[in-house]
Amino acid sequence: MLPVIIFEPNQETRRHLKGCVQAYSSTHDTSMSLLADTESLNDAVRYLNGEDGISLMMLSVAAGKDETRRGAVQLGRAAIRKNRDNYTLFCLHNPMDLESLLNTGVRPVGVLVRPFEKEKLEKLLLRIDKDYQEIREESQGECLVVDSGNSTYRVPYSRILYIEALDKKLNIWTERQTLTVRMTLNTLEETMPKDLFFRCHRSYLVNIQCVERVDFTDMVVFLTSGDDLPLARSARDRLREILETERKGGRGA
Repeated sequence: MLPVIIFEPNQETRRHLKGCVQAYSSTHDTSMSLLADTESLNDAVRYLNGEDGISLMMLSVAAGKDETRRGAVQLGRAAIRKNRDNYTLFCLHNPMDLESLLNTGVRPVGVLVRPFEKEKLEKLLLRIDKDYQEIREESQGECLVVDSGNSTYRVPYSRILYIEALDKKLNIWTERQTLTVRMTLNTLEETMPKDLFFRCHRSYLVNIQCVERVDFTDMVVFLTSGDDLPLARSARDRLREILETERKGGRGA
């Protein structure tokens, strides 16, 4: 289930957002469900902390109320710190607040501007719902479980682009996020699926399925994400062999 938590001090607006979410849940094949709607920032924090999985936070940014705006931004940050897969959707009462919101560095999954039209909200919920379903399907397969900060994350292997060793830490790069953990690349490599990940360089472990092409002259691995990684000469022949085997096996067919 994807629980939805609405923080909106205005009673009429909160009732409208609640009705839109309930209407969406009743007319779509979804696991999205309204958990709570509240005017209290403290209650919203409590509901968020009570959820172990992924949540959708709908957060009000009321016009002319700096305290509410700061509270919504702080709650959005707290949601992402708790689980980087959490969704934050900001509801602006005044379009002039959009610039100041974006200047906070918070990057929500979407922004609605009052009047909150049911059709626009439904499109956003559809997009969030689809992404959430994909995460659920992938998480049912094998995952990398790591501790980062005060949280534990389950990252499906298929979502990992590459892993980078840097300054006695590892950066785990996916299309959605980057997790930093304290571990050596040698230790992590031993636990990763050998048919999916390849040590292309002493500082990089790459997902073979994310390799778009390799320049064996300049020794560069280009990924489907647009990233590029260095290729060690000692790994060149083995990577060429792996990619040739993948090609003959009908990869991508």
